[in-house]
Amino acid sequence: MKIHNINESIIYDMINFEKSEKELGMTRGYINSLSFNSLKKLWFICKCGKERFSEISNYHNYPKCKDCWSKYKYNCYLEKLDDSKKFINLYPELWKQIDFEKCEKELGLTKDRLAMFPKNNTYNIYWKCEYNHSWFISMGSRAHTRNISSCPFCSRKFSSIEIRLWSELTYYYSDAIWHHNIGKYEVDIFIPSLNLIIEYDGYKWHKERIKEDTEKNQYLSTLGFKIVRIRESELLPITNMDCQVPLNASHLEIMKESFTHLSKVLQKEFTFNQFKCEQLYNEKTACLLGNSNNPMRKEAIEAWDSVKNNPIKAEQIDKFSNKQYWFFCPTCGKSSLRRVFHVNKGLNCKKCKNKNLGESRLVHI
Repeated sequence: MKIHNINESIIYDMINFEKSEKELGMTRGYINSLSFNSLKKLWFICKCGKERFSEISNYHNYPKCKDCWSKYKYNCYLEKLDDSKKFINLYPELWKQIDFEKCEKELGLTKDRLAMFPKNNTYNIYWKCEYNHSWFISMGSRAHTRNISSCPFCSRKFSSIEIRLWSELTYYYSDAIWHHNIGKYEVDIFIPSLNLIIEYDGYKWHKERIKEDTEKNQYLSTLGFKIVRIRESELLPITNMDCQVPLNASHLEIMKESFTHLSKVLQKEFTFNQFKCEQLYNEKTACLLGNSNNPMRKEAIEAWDSVKNNPIKAEQIDKFSNKQYWFFCPTCGKSSLRRVFHVNKGLNCKKCKNKNLGESRLVHI
């Protein structure tokens, strides 16, 4: 090979002579007799350390492996990219949630490098919310959702009664864990010192899950765990260890029933008259909820029952939410459980709505 320029000398240094001779039977002397425009295939070693089997002429035109070549083309694209299409300029609030330290430490991406990326970038990077939850997703996905509070931990569906039960159990058992993975299942509450699993089954989510709940019990019991299910009154108990609590009852009533049953199962006296870990419960729910980007209208916020919904605040609820909360009716003044998106359509409770409908029909008659 006659070397005419620096590019050809770089290519020559990339040839893997040992592997080419071992697998292809091409000696160094034979390779030196070939030209840089030859269609013969050789083994090359890229600067990144990856090996590539390619024609000499092809490698002469593209002296990089596929990964390095794609990075090179992407760098050229970023240098020419207009500032109006960059993620940092389009979504400044989302930009603040990037975990720059973790990106630089684990991915080698500096803040200046990230500032060059467009909004549809597909590289997965690290993010961090105000509660220090860390997750791994691309800029393009965040730009698509456009939701500032789209942390998978904060936006995760949860039961406030589960958190209440867990927070009160930590008063007696400091090792109690909320949402713990055991084998192929995730359990609501796990107490390692007792080898005990506690599940809270709401009627809405478990009314058609008897088979799944039974299979989960069988699987966990074979591993040697004790399972106690606290089920709402409309649900039948699965085992003798289960107990039933009133449907749509207050947190205090449910806690009293639950701890009375646990005292029988664990043979330990629990005197439960009031909440003992209110601060822990408030911190956990505040961390999981955060503030909504689609708040309810003013009338709905004014009708919010802050006593029964405590510690959840009206500003934290999304106006399109399908969850039930307590709202005051402006006509009768009574507080009732209603879905949020129904309240945003009309503030009156069901009884007052039916009365108004009946009166309007009588007028037409």
